[in-house]
Amino acid sequence: MPVNTPVIDRVSTYPGRVKLTPVVGEENVYDMVRADEPRVLGTLINKALLDQKAYTLTSNVTIYGNGSTGNDATGTGESTAPYKTIQRAINTIPKNLGGLSAVIDIAAGTYDEVLSVDNFSNGRLYLGAVDKAVTISGLSVSRSIDVVSYISNIKRTEKTSNFLIRVVHVGKVLINKNLVLDGGLGTGISCLVAAHGGILTSESGITLTINNSENTCIYSFFGGMIHLDSLAGTGNTGRGMYVDTGGVVSYKSSTLSAPLGNVTIAGGRIWTGTQTDAPSGLTPASVE
Repeated sequence: MPVNTPVIDRVSTYPGRVKLTPVVGEENVYDMVRADEPRVLGTLINKALLDQKAYTLTSNVTIYGNGSTGNDATGTGESTAPYKTIQRAINTIPKNLGGLSAVIDIAAGTYDEVLSVDNFSNGRLYLGAVDKAVTISGLSVSRSIDVVSYISNIKRTEKTSNFLIRVVHVGKVLINKNLVLDGGLGTGISCLVAAHGGILTSESGITLTINNSENTCIYSFFGGMIHLDSLAGTGNTGRGMYVDTGGVVSYKSSTLSAPLGNVTIAGGRIWTGTQTDAPSGLTPASVE
């Protein structure tokens, strides 16, 4: 069953419509009454609907998206009636996950979307599936913990601003599938950004590949923390990593090619190789 289906209490036949009746014996004077009486009275409000309107998830849920067959207007998020865009599917999930899991099951394909995942808490949000190749234009995660990504590719389009992945304000993302970031040699693009306590980690055995970045491949600052198991990439023309103001980047192995090298300033740190004592907060979360 889809979540966050609008609760219909009353739907007016003619919203805002009025009826004007001439007043007998008074020129240009009319009585006005509302004429938008509802035809659909809807259902009685009950506890289940109140819980739904309070935006708290009450059971594990899977919402489906399909760029080819889906429809944002008529879709319900069920497998037989998916949404067209991933963002539409995300927006139907209650912000309070209620200690449960929400899965956005995305059909394979390319979605010209910069996804925004904001203010989710108290549970786990999964984006995509391990057996489907999904390309998006960007991903921004803010104030949302335990976001697990199965996205395969993030490629810059005209919709993309100055990032491909951005994790900020104590957001936490676990990459659980080999991921390719393609900056398209876009001016000002920092392909991967973690800041203000945002944390991005990759599961063991996962490779993050960054190609065609003109500016900075990885930028961590203001307490942003990034841990990558394996890092690769070619075609980059700018810096590999820029880490400042308490930012941390940790990786086990790297073949990332970036001609301008790495920079650490103002307390930024880069950890390389297998860590016996990984930086605090960078241990990947387990995935059920």
